[in-house]
Amino acid sequence: MDEWALYGFLVNEFGGSEKFSIKQEKDLYKIRAPEPLDADVIAGSWYEARYLAENISELEGKISQHQQEITRIPLSDSFSIIDVIREHLEEAKVDSVYQDQVKTFIPCKKLYTIMNEESVRQALHKLKEATGRDLHPPDGEFEKWVAQISPPILKLGEGNKAVTQFRRTFAALILVGKADSIFDFINQEVNDEEMCLANFDLPAPSEESEERANQELQCAYDRFPVPCRNMVSWPKKYIRAFRSVRWEVSPPFFSTETSDKSSKLVHYELRSPDEVLPFTKGNRGPVKEGGSSQLEFYCVHESQQDLPRYTTKGKAHPVAVKRLEDKRAGQNPWKQSDKFENERYVLDRLTLAEGSPHIVKLLATFKTPGMNCTDKYHFMFEAADGTIEKLWNDEDLWREHSPGAVLSRWVARQCHGLAEGLAHVHQFPKSAVDDNPKTRGMHGDIKPGNILWYKDWILDNQPNPSGAIGGSSSEEEPFGILQIADFGVSSFHSTMTVDQAPLIGFSMDYTPPETEIWSRHLPPSDVWQLGCLLLDFATWLVTGPRGYDKFKKARSSQGLRMVRPRFSTFEQVKKNLTHVTVNPEVWKHANNLHKHNNTSPFVRDLVDLVVNHMLVVEDLESLETAHDTKRTKGSGRRISSREAKGELKKMFEAENDNAGYYSPSSPTRRFNVEKRDPLKISGTKSEIINFSDKRHWEEMAKWEASEA
Repeated sequence: MDEWALYGFLVNEFGGSEKFSIKQEKDLYKIRAPEPLDADVIAGSWYEARYLAENISELEGKISQHQQEITRIPLSDSFSIIDVIREHLEEAKVDSVYQDQVKTFIPCKKLYTIMNEESVRQALHKLKEATGRDLHPPDGEFEKWVAQISPPILKLGEGNKAVTQFRRTFAALILVGKADSIFDFINQEVNDEEMCLANFDLPAPSEESEERANQELQCAYDRFPVPCRNMVSWPKKYIRAFRSVRWEVSPPFFSTETSDKSSKLVHYELRSPDEVLPFTKGNRGPVKEGGSSQLEFYCVHESQQDLPRYTTKGKAHPVAVKRLEDKRAGQNPWKQSDKFENERYVLDRLTLAEGSPHIVKLLATFKTPGMNCTDKYHFMFEAADGTIEKLWNDEDLWREHSPGAVLSRWVARQCHGLAEGLAHVHQFPKSAVDDNPKTRGMHGDIKPGNILWYKDWILDNQPNPSGAIGGSSSEEEPFGILQIADFGVSSFHSTMTVDQAPLIGFSMDYTPPETEIWSRHLPPSDVWQLGCLLLDFATWLVTGPRGYDKFKKARSSQGLRMVRPRFSTFEQVKKNLTHVTVNPEVWKHANNLHKHNNTSPFVRDLVDLVVNHMLVVEDLESLETAHDTKRTKGSGRRISSREAKGELKKMFEAENDNAGYYSPSSPTRRFNVEKRDPLKISGTKSEIINFSDKRHWEEMAKWEASEA
C-alpha cells in the first residue's frame, strides 16, 4: 500500500488545504509521528507462530474436527459459510478480566482452527459469487489469495519474523459484517499487523477556518489513519465496531526468546489502551497495594503463553502482575520509566542466570499505554501462596509439625537458601551469556513482606507438556520453598562503586543502624536485615505464631525518630553523645530461645550465628571496606552473605554427623553473647536526624547524577 497516496486521499476527503502536498505530508509524518514499533516484539506474533508450529499435530486434529462439523450444517443464501464462521468466532470469545475491565478475546488456537485454509477458501468463493466487484482476484490468483489470508501453519514460524497474513483481519471483518472488504485490505496490503497499528481518530472537517482545518489535519498525522481507504465510506457504527474487534482477534502471546546458546525474557509494549490482555480470573485473592506498586492476580489463557513455568500446575498456575504505582515518580513519567528499567534489569539478570532457586523468577514484562505519557509498567511472576508472614501466622501448620525434626530440617534448608540467594546478588557470577562488569549487587529491603512462599515450586529443570519446568515438586521440600522478591530498590554496580548507592527505601523494623544514621544501604546492610529475618524465623519455629508476635512487640525501642519494633536502639547518654547498640530485648530473647524446651541444637547454632555475627553494629567506614577485607566469624565484625551461606550450609548438613541435630534437646552449653562496646555518635538525636536527612538528599543527588 502506498501510504502517502492514502494520506493524500484523506486530505481531499476531509477538506484539507492544498498547502499540504504529498511530499509535505510525508515530511510532516516523519517529523511528528512516532517511530513504528516492531509488531513481532509488541504482540508476540512470531512467538505465537512458533508455538502453533510446534503444536501442529494437535491443531490439525482440531481443524479436521471443525471442518467435519461444518459439513453437517445446512447452508443457504440466508445462512452462508460466512455466517457459520461468524457464529463460531463469537462462541470462541473468552472474557478478559484485566483490572476488572471486562473485554473479550479469541485464543489463537481457536482462531486458527476456525479461520483455517478450507474455511477461508469457502468464504472467499461465497464472497466472489455474491459481489461483482473488480477487486476480486483473477481465477488463476484465487489460491494465492487463500494462502495470503491463511498461510500454512508450518510456515508461520520459519525464519526470524512472523509470516505476513490476513487471517485476523478477515476474522475481524467477518465479525463486524464487512467480510467483502477483505479484498480492499489485501489490495492495499493492510495485513494483520498493519490493521493493529492504525489509529481511527481522524479529524472531522472544520467549519471555523482554513487555518483550523490545517491544524486538525496536522494533528491527524501524529497518528495512523484508518488502515484501509474504503473504510472512509463506512457508517460510523462499523468503524467503531472494527476498531474494537481487531483487538479481540489479536491478544498478545507471552513467550520467552530462546536460542541454542541462551534465553531472553521478552518485554511487550501494548499498542493501544484498548488492546485485550489474555488474562482470565485468578484465585490468589484481592488486589494488593503497596507504597510503590499494586499486585493483581490472574491466569494467563493456556493458548496465549509459551512461558517457562515453575510450579507443578504449569500453565494453569496463576500469575502475579505487579504494576508500578509510585505517585511520586508518577509526577514525572521518565522517573517511572527509569524505576521500571532498573528493576527489570536486575530481575532479567537474576532470572536468566543459573543461580539460586531462592530468588524470584520473572516471567515477562509489559507496558500499557496511557494518555499524556501515563504509561503503566508491569512485571509478571508466578503467583505465590503468600509471604513468609503467612507461614509465621499459620497456627495449624506449626502445631502439627513443631517441634519435629522434619519442619526444623526444612527451616534449615530455607535459611541456607535465602543466604545463598543473597550471596548470589552480592557477588553475581560472570558467565558466557552475561559478562557485564557490574557484578556487585545488593537487595536494599530484605523483610518478611519481600520473602515469598511457594508450596508447589519445582526444583528440577525438566520440561513437561503442561508448561512447567519439571514434573513434580521435590520431596525434600515438604512445605514448599522461600524466595527473595521485590528488587525495586536493588542495583548492580562495579566493584569500585557498590558502596556508593544511597538509601532509596527500607523497612523500619529491620532497618540497619547505618541506614538510620548515614542514610546509606550497603551489602552488609542486607546481612543485618537477613539476620533479623532469621531470628524471627527461629522464633516462629520454637514458639509459634504467638511467640513471634510477642517478640515483635517486646523489641519496641527508641530509634532516631520514633518508638517502634526494631533490632537496634539509640540512647542519648550525654548531651552530645548517642550510643547505638543491638536492642537489649533481642539479646534477652535470644537467651530465652536458647533455653526453651522446643529448641534443637540447630536453633541454638542459628541464634548464635545471628546475634553474634550478623546483628553487629559497625561504623560506616568499617562497613564500606567490607568487600575489600576478608571477614571471619572471629573478627568481631558483621560477616558477609557468603560467610553466612557457608555457616548455614554446615547447619543443614550437620545431621549427617550429629543424629538428633534437629530435634528438641536440653542445652549442653551456656548461651554466650559477645558483648561489644556501643557505637558512639557525637551529637544529640536531633542533630543526628538533621545530619541523616542532609546526607540522604546529598547521596540521592549524587546517585541520580551518576545514573544520568
